[in-house]
Amino acid sequence: MDKLNNPASRLHALLTHLVRIPPNNPARTSFASALEVNTNDTPHLLVRLGEMAKLAVRAEEQVRATPRLDPNRYLSWKPEVWAALGAISLVGDLSSFLKPLQVNGFQPLERLQYCADGLSRERGEKELGEEELKEIQKEINDLEIAIRQSEIDGELKLCLMEQLRLMTDAMRQYHLFGPEPLQRAVNETLGSLMLNPEARQRMSKTPLGERFWKVVGRLANLSSFIGNGIRIVETIKKLLPPL
Repeated sequence: MDKLNNPASRLHALLTHLVRIPPNNPARTSFASALEVNTNDTPHLLVRLGEMAKLAVRAEEQVRATPRLDPNRYLSWKPEVWAALGAISLVGDLSSFLKPLQVNGFQPLERLQYCADGLSRERGEKELGEEELKEIQKEINDLEIAIRQSEIDGELKLCLMEQLRLMTDAMRQYHLFGPEPLQRAVNETLGSLMLNPEARQRMSKTPLGERFWKVVGRLANLSSFIGNGIRIVETIKKLLPPL
């Protein structure tokens, strides 16, 4: 199996999964299966469909930012893939989505694979280890249990649990969409706490606070390409307004 280390390769994997589904299958269940979402969870399914479309955007951005990749050659998949993405509907069957991808014997997918190979060669992303992901998920799970059982006030408990939920969801998306959901989860967590000094102050008075920062740091370390994520988190903590 090819390494899924760039947005084009991840998009190719998802589209390949979908074109193997019979065209007369219900669109909702087909997309939910490919994107690993409960069929009846419409909000979550729509978010995942948006993430799939973002893969096409990021693939184009990376090609255009890579001098050795000629956009005329490496983006020849765009018209048909965007036509397919534009035809997405949760009503009816999958045929309208699949039709643009079936042109000339699935040529758009071949061209997308060519793009994926070029990006992998020129600027393949850091791949996160499965064991690392499992370890940090265990830390999150253990921290969730500790927070539920703690005597901290309900508002702070809700705040921490929501941030941990975002991290867990981002980790579950990694093999589908890459590191971007992880990076967003870290950014949202840090941004939320920067804008909520009262929550930071209450958190600093409990031992759970240090465990929480440790988890955020590990997640930042996994998703960061610019150095040690734990140091990034420590630096941001120092820059936060004094309490």
